[in-house]
Amino acid sequence: MSSHPVVGFICFRNIEDESELLNICVHPHYRQSGIGKKLMQFYTGFCIKKKIKAFYLEVNASNRSAVHLYQSFSYQQLGIRKKFYQGKSDAFLMARKV
Repeated sequence: MSSHPVVGFICFRNIEDESELLNICVHPHYRQSGIGKKLMQFYTGFCIKKKIKAFYLEVNASNRSAVHLYQSFSYQQLGIRKKFYQGKSDAFLMARKV
């Protein structure tokens, strides 16, 4: 029997017609290989089937690759939480409407 390593995961919650992306993670050795994009495609497709109309998330403003990934899925910045991460880094609040 072959085993496959866990290289990424996504965690979200849906309440009525809204969804919040809580966490998406890809193992460092597998980053920049399209896994994050595939996780986001799964997430978006799953939620659209559930009739989700609004998607929300927050992301570390210094994580340019994550911000770019979310923008590629039509997320737009709504606001900023100053010094949100460990009192140092800002968080971007982002949303996507269907």
